[in-house]
Amino acid sequence: MQALILVCGLMGTGKTTFARRLSRETGFSVLRSDVLRKKLSLMDDATHQYTDYGAGIYSDEFTKRTYRKLSHEAVEVLKNGDSVIVDAAFSKQWQRHLFMEAGSDFGARLVMVECVCPDQVVRERLLAREADGKDASDGRWAIYPDQKKAYEPFSHADDAIHLIVETHREQSAFEVIEKIFALI
Repeated sequence: MQALILVCGLMGTGKTTFARRLSRETGFSVLRSDVLRKKLSLMDDATHQYTDYGAGIYSDEFTKRTYRKLSHEAVEVLKNGDSVIVDAAFSKQWQRHLFMEAGSDFGARLVMVECVCPDQVVRERLLAREADGKDASDGRWAIYPDQKKAYEPFSHADDAIHLIVETHREQSAFEVIEKIFALI
C-alpha cells in the first residue's frame, strides 16, 4: 500500500531530522517545504529571508502557493506508485486537509507525524541553526512564539492516523517509526 506521510510541527521541533531518518528507514523520498518555498521564490537554499512572522515568502498567499505546489509534487510521486514523506509545518488545518484529499485520490495510507519537544530544546536548536546559516529554513527563535500562537491543533475530524513523536527522546522516534512500519 502506498503511504503519504506528513511530518508536521512547529519550527525547530526536528521535522527535517525525523523525515530524513524515516526516509533512510523506508526508502521513501522526502519533499521539503523549506526547499520548495525557496525554489518558488527564486532564492537558493542558503539564502535567508528573516522577516516578521507571516511576511515576505511566508505571507498567507505565498504559503498557499507553496502548499499547493507541494501537494502537486506529492501527487506526482503517488501517481508513479511510490510513497512519499512531506516535511512541512502543516500549522493550519486547511494544509492538512489539502494533503488528505490528495492521498485519498490514490488510496494512499495517510499518516501525520507531529514532532514535538520542549521549548528550551527548540530554542537551542533554532539558535544553533541560525548561527550555522546553512539550512534552507528561515525559522528562528525570534518568531517561534508567533508560529506557536497561530498553530492550529489537530482535530479528531482529521481523517488520518495522527502520531506524536517527541524528537528529543530517541525512544519516542524509534517507537513512532515502528508504528509507521506496522501501518504501511
